[in-house]
Amino acid sequence: MEESTRRTDRPRTAPWARVSVPWETVESVGRGIPDNTRHALVKVADAAHRAGIPPRKLSLVAAGSGLLAALTLALSAWAGSDLARFWWSLLAVILLGLRLAGNVVLESLRTKVAGNRRIGDIPVNLIDAAADVLLLLAAGAATRQVWLTSDHLDTGLTLAWTAALLAVVAPYLTALGELGEIGTFLQGPMNSRRTMYVLIAAGILSWFEALGSARGYVFAVALVVIVAGWVTTIVLRLWFMGQELTIRRAEAAGRMTPAQDSQTDFSKAASREELATRRIDLVRPETPASNLRRPHSTRVEDPTNGPKPA
Repeated sequence: MEESTRRTDRPRTAPWARVSVPWETVESVGRGIPDNTRHALVKVADAAHRAGIPPRKLSLVAAGSGLLAALTLALSAWAGSDLARFWWSLLAVILLGLRLAGNVVLESLRTKVAGNRRIGDIPVNLIDAAADVLLLLAAGAATRQVWLTSDHLDTGLTLAWTAALLAVVAPYLTALGELGEIGTFLQGPMNSRRTMYVLIAAGILSWFEALGSARGYVFAVALVVIVAGWVTTIVLRLWFMGQELTIRRAEAAGRMTPAQDSQTDFSKAASREELATRRIDLVRPETPASNLRRPHSTRVEDPTNGPKPA
């Protein structure tokens, strides 16, 4: 799951650096959860830390809960009776809540183990990302045959695939900014945690569909909200990354004075002149005369006066 933390290491001086959005705040995975529940989860993290449980095991539990939630959500879409659909939806909501709680405990445990330093396990993170994608695809399966176009295109499944693709692109942009040492960009109204909130709310509201109403409309609306949120998130992150690069270029240009600029041009010209001189000068002034090669002469032996040049 994408961690919702943002660090700002240096002050901003550009006019656009003062622009902020409501989501550009330092927050944690547990934000939005009631205080009593969050404190209870922190106590669970303390107990896990004292017991020596590594964060990797909790990551597996959270990721496994997400995969099971995706499976039960897909089964609720294929359930024949309304009662079976209700029970599958109830189990999916419970597993989604368990995954969200597991991520809160995991974040607290990672903080206790590594402090502010990020730690992670690539295979577990890949499983967690796969759970996000499968959950969105399962939500799309719950909307099958709801929105059909004139060409018999299932709009719900299209929205699900679009949301899954955007859910992969947004964390990739964040990782790209960190690897390029541009910064950590987590702006935007949507992240993995808020996606879980939307799916949990849709799962609870879908219980009323078991009373005899049409199936799939709740998850269709949820997918529209998720897609709109991810699109806004990607646009914001790209914008902030572009502004950061603009700030760095302006700062780099401000460090070089006109005198330094002219001196740099003079040094480049001198280097080019020296290179050309080395190519055309066969003999340097400092080369000793004794080291110069002389042309070979043909000598003819004279028996009376000795050898003479021809």
